[in-house]
Amino acid sequence: MKKFSSIQLLLVLQSLSNSLTVQSLSIVPHSSSFHHHQLVCPRRSEGTWLGMSKYNKVSETETENSSQPKLSLSPRKYSYNVTFPTFAELEQLYPGEFVESSIITVPGGACDNDEEDPINFRLLLYPRGGGHSSSTSSNKKDSNGKSDKSGFGMSYKVVPFWKKRSKNDKLGMYLKYICDPKVDSSDRKTVDATFTMRLKGNQDKSAYPRKFDVEWTSGMRFSKETSLNDGYANDFGAHLMQADLLPLFMGITSDRKRGENLKAQVEIQIHNIISDDVSKNANISDSESSQSFSLSSLNPKDDIRIVRDDGTDEILPDVHNAENVRVGKVIVPVLRKLSERPRMFAQGVYPGVEYRIMRITKKNEPDTDSEEEIDIFESEPGVNYDLKPIYPLVQQLEREWPVRINESDISRLVTPTQYNVISAVGSLFTAVTGLFTAFLVSQMISLYFIPSRSMEPTLNVGDVLVVEKVTPRLNNLVQSITSSSTSFYKPGDVILFQPPTKLKEIVESTGGQLNDRDLFVKRIAALPGDSIEVNIQDNTDSDEIAQVKINSIPVQEIQGNRNLCVQNFEKEKQEALPKLLGKFITPTQSTIPKNEYFVMGDCGPVSVDSRAFGFLDQKQIIGKPLFRIW
Repeated sequence: MKKFSSIQLLLVLQSLSNSLTVQSLSIVPHSSSFHHHQLVCPRRSEGTWLGMSKYNKVSETETENSSQPKLSLSPRKYSYNVTFPTFAELEQLYPGEFVESSIITVPGGACDNDEEDPINFRLLLYPRGGGHSSSTSSNKKDSNGKSDKSGFGMSYKVVPFWKKRSKNDKLGMYLKYICDPKVDSSDRKTVDATFTMRLKGNQDKSAYPRKFDVEWTSGMRFSKETSLNDGYANDFGAHLMQADLLPLFMGITSDRKRGENLKAQVEIQIHNIISDDVSKNANISDSESSQSFSLSSLNPKDDIRIVRDDGTDEILPDVHNAENVRVGKVIVPVLRKLSERPRMFAQGVYPGVEYRIMRITKKNEPDTDSEEEIDIFESEPGVNYDLKPIYPLVQQLEREWPVRINESDISRLVTPTQYNVISAVGSLFTAVTGLFTAFLVSQMISLYFIPSRSMEPTLNVGDVLVVEKVTPRLNNLVQSITSSSTSFYKPGDVILFQPPTKLKEIVESTGGQLNDRDLFVKRIAALPGDSIEVNIQDNTDSDEIAQVKINSIPVQEIQGNRNLCVQNFEKEKQEALPKLLGKFITPTQSTIPKNEYFVMGDCGPVSVDSRAFGFLDQKQIIGKPLFRIW
C-alpha cells in the first residue's frame, strides 16, 4: 500500500474539503473512543448484492439526563457508537450496495401499542456510492409519484458485479427511521429529529499526526413514507466523501490494517413525536399545501412565517407558523425591495432559489453574551437558518453549503408552489402587458411600403414610411361627439386610406388583386364643400390626362405642377398611359359632400385617384405619414 507524505495528505485533504462543500460537512478533531460491534457484511445472492444485518447491540451514551422523553418533550441528545465492517469487506462492494447497522434505539415511544416503546433507527452506509446524487443512483419518486429533485433519501440500484467502478462515486451515510419489527408497520408514528452523523477517522500518524473526523448535521421529519418535496422522509443523509479517499481516511497503509473496522457515531435529538392520526393528517396537509394555496398568499406583505389571530386577523409578532417553516421544509426567499438583493447575495441566499432548511438554531441564553446555540425544529422570531439549495446552482453561485442566515434578514419566505404560481402570474402579466402594449402601438403607429409610382417624385417605389394612425381616429371621434364639420386635414396632406369600392373594381378589371390590409397613398387636393370640375383633356400635346379645377381654379395653380414624374417614363409608356387611365376618368362637376375628400397622386399621368373613383369618405382614411425611414 502506498504511503502518503504530510504534503500529499494535506493536498488530498484539500481535495476532500473541496469535494464536501455542498454536503454540509465539517472536519473535526478526533477525540472519542469506541466500542466495537460486529456487523454482517452484505451477502451475494443470485448474482446481486443485498444489504444484510443482525440486531446487535449498539453502544449508547446519553448526553443529558436519563428520564425518557414524552410525546411533548424538551429535546435531549443521545449519542451512539457504530462499527461498520472492515475496509477489506467494504472494498468488495459495488456501487449501490450498502451495509446497515443494527437497530439504534432512542427512548421515547413511537408506536401505538405502548407509549413507552422506543424510537428505532438504523445507519445505512454506501461505501461505493448510492443513496442519492450518485453516478449509479436511480431516479426516485416520492409517495405522491413526484420526482425528489432535492436528491436526499435512499435511492439506489444494484449494479452487476462486472460493471466498472466509477472514480466519481461517493461514500454515503443515511439515518433510517424504523419501528420495532414486532410492531406492524402501520403503527409507526412521525418523529421530528435533528442528528449528527460522524465518520471516525483513523489516519496514519506517520503521514498526519492528528486524527480527524468528518461529520454532517441536519434534521428531518421522519415518517413511514417519503416526500422530500413536502419535508418528510423515511431516511435522510448525505455523501460524506469521495469513495477513493476512504483508505486514506481509515489509515490503510498495509494489508494488516485492511482488517480494521470503519467506525461511526450518530447523535440524535428528538424534538416531537406525533400520533398516528396527526402524522397522517400532517403528511396529507403537507402534500396538499405544495399543490394549492389561498390567493391571499400572493399578498406581498405576507409570507409563510406569519401567524394571524383567528378573531382579529392581526399578525402575531412573537410566533411563526411552525408547520410551514421547520427543519426539512423547502422554502424560497423572495425580495420585497430590489435594494435587498446585494445583502442576500452576500450571505448566499439567492432570491427565487429553492432551499431546504437543514437546521434551525437559537441562542441557549438569549439575554446573555453567551454564543452557545441549541437546535430547535420549528421556526421562531430571531432564529438562524442553515440553508442548502435542493439542486445544483451555476458555478458562479456555488459556495460552501449550508449557509447560515438569521431569519430576520430574509424579508419574505414562500413555498415553491407559491413562488411558481407568483412567477407564472408575473410572466403572464408581463406577456399580457407586452401584447397589450404592442397592440396599442400597432393601433397608433405602423410601417407602410410604397408599391407604385403614383406619388413620384415625392414617394418612390420601395420607400418605407412610418405612419401615425391617431389623427384619423381623433378626427372621427371629435366629429361624432360635436357633430361639427371641423376637419383635421388640409389641402396638401398626404394620407393612407382603404380603397373604396369603385377603386377595387378598377384594380380587379385590370387583372390586379387586393386584400383587406392593402392601403393606397394620395394627397388631399380638396376639402368638403369645395366645388370640383373634371374634364377630359383634348390637347394631345399636354401631359395632363384630365383637367381638374378646384373652385374654378386649375389645380396646378393651387398646388403646382403634378406631372414631374413623366420624365421618368419611357416614351412608349407616356403614349400608352392616357389611353389606359382615360377610360376610367368620367367628366364631372359637383360639390364635395360633408366628410368626404378629393384626393390625387403627385404623378398625375399614372395615378388612379378621385378623378377615376370619385370622392373618398373620411372613415376610410387610416393614417398620415410621419417620416420616411428607407
